[in-house]
Amino acid sequence: MQHIIEKNSIIVLSELENAKHSIKHFSVHENAHLTYFFLVTDSADITIFIQLLGPKAQATIFCICLLSEEQTVVINTQQKHSSSRTESQVLVKSIMCDAARLTYNGSIIIEKDAHKSVAQQHNKNMLLSSEAYIWANPSLEVLTNDVQCAHGSASGQVSQDQLFYLQSRGLGDDVAKKLLLQGFFADILNNMSDNAKHSILVKKINEKLESRFSYFTKKN
Repeated sequence: MQHIIEKNSIIVLSELENAKHSIKHFSVHENAHLTYFFLVTDSADITIFIQLLGPKAQATIFCICLLSEEQTVVINTQQKHSSSRTESQVLVKSIMCDAARLTYNGSIIIEKDAHKSVAQQHNKNMLLSSEAYIWANPSLEVLTNDVQCAHGSASGQVSQDQLFYLQSRGLGDDVAKKLLLQGFFADILNNMSDNAKHSILVKKINEKLESRFSYFTKKN
């Protein structure tokens, strides 16, 4: 599906039902701003191409994954900067349990005319099972000077230090763990200014955590 973000426009898109098999192309023109949120709660194969075509074009992509059982997800993103002073950010965050699998392939391309551009790409994962697995494959191609680029991937478990802190404040073990799981996506949720959609997304996250991740809060 092709999306053209016209000059000087501000577009916010969200896909909150459950993104599945899709290919999306976003062409962002001069001084246009795109923000796209999407939620993944089942097996999926998703590809997102972003091309920044005019000066001061901006694009931000936020993805939340909640995966369980043997769900398998592949996410591919490409951030292509074709003009100067453009900015892009991709943030993919996941909570995974059981034998869930996530493959994230993210590429940043800074073309020769895209000087003074800024590109960020980050993948952060919380693994609640020794059988859950994440493959992250970031790539960076820079064909000009005077740019700022950052990319990386990190995976871990619930912080025992944070858990101990919450417990020391009087919270029970299960409540403390739930709060940490819910708070993992706070940096994405805080960027969603539409209150109605924010509420829908929070509800869907909590429903998934209750239905498939609640066993985790009862451990230990």
